[in-house]
Amino acid sequence: MAEELTLDQLAAIPTDPETEKKVAQAQQLPVGTYNSVPELMPRIYTADDGRRNIKYFGQFTGTGELAGVKGFTSFWVSPDDRFKDDGKPDLKTKLMNQAVKVFRLAHGIAASEVVDKTDVLKFLQKYSVAVRFIQGDENEIGVTISSAKE
Repeated sequence: MAEELTLDQLAAIPTDPETEKKVAQAQQLPVGTYNSVPELMPRIYTADDGRRNIKYFGQFTGTGELAGVKGFTSFWVSPDDRFKDDGKPDLKTKLMNQAVKVFRLAHGIAASEVVDKTDVLKFLQKYSVAVRFIQGDENEIGVTISSAKE
């Protein structure tokens, strides 16, 4: 019969960062496109450099071959444009620009017209959009925003 122990007798069992990483990855949604299920919860953070970043958290449902897959995750955008050394937009700037395009399409606004990014940020919270997620080290990473899919 197995010997019964106390928790105090289990001292010095170190955590394993590699195991923690594998568990986090196993809990992530499969790579693919998901529709957001409104309303998403926005959280606004200001980085040390003053950049405002918005994290949208909520439920997402898979599209296409991922239909029926559901889960909770998040994606980040920023209304404050930033560009890498090579002149290309960073991911948060790219996603914000894609969200603006979806907003314009949904409202019939011409590409030449200026829109208020605050309206776009509210739109992301209240209406369904499609987000393509890939798996990161610990969490999914939103890499594309487009119109919601069937």
